[in-house]
Amino acid sequence: MTVISARGLTASIPRTTTPMLKSIDLEVHEGESVAILGRSGSGKTSLLSILGLMQLAESGQLTMAGHDVSLLSESRAARLRNELIGFVFQSYSLIADLSVLDNIILPAQYGAPQRREALRARGADMLDLVGLASFARSRPARLSGGEQQRVAIARALVLNPRVVLADEPTGALDSTTRNEIIELLKSATSAAGSCLVVVTHDSEVAAQMDTRLHLSDGVLA
Repeated sequence: MTVISARGLTASIPRTTTPMLKSIDLEVHEGESVAILGRSGSGKTSLLSILGLMQLAESGQLTMAGHDVSLLSESRAARLRNELIGFVFQSYSLIADLSVLDNIILPAQYGAPQRREALRARGADMLDLVGLASFARSRPARLSGGEQQRVAIARALVLNPRVVLADEPTGALDSTTRNEIIELLKSATSAAGSCLVVVTHDSEVAAQMDTRLHLSDGVLA
């Protein structure tokens, strides 16, 4: 089943008419992992922002899980983003004053109301999935970089998203930890039935994905 379908997406460098993305076509299927390789300035961030419903393409059509998301109001985009998409960032983006478990269940605070007991149980299940069940009450600062990225993966999956977007998820990690995190990210998204899109400049990370695409001068190939 096709989860992401993009046709002819274009975008320009902010406050200019210089093209950043040139007629991007992309399909990602359920359970598939896709790497988008590209150098700094190649347009990877713009493409990820569009796929993450944080930025509108200037033209083209984008469908996600059967929803036409080409033109959405900010409020509708925010709702669908919370329902459909989980994010994993290079810098982990954990909140220092919250426990590990509270960081994981944070995305659920912005969606449909859920019983707190059920939500915390779901968060605990995600912690167990990433091998950190004993760290539920810890603060992020007590964890290593690899452990913090495991928490970020658990947070991305807590609402059963159809799509997981990862932006340079191993950029701050050593090579050994990098491989562990990529294996976990692939296995966890596959177990959840999500598709995975990883933006990276690391060819070794890209080699572990099912599909590898290159973004250069705004063209995806």
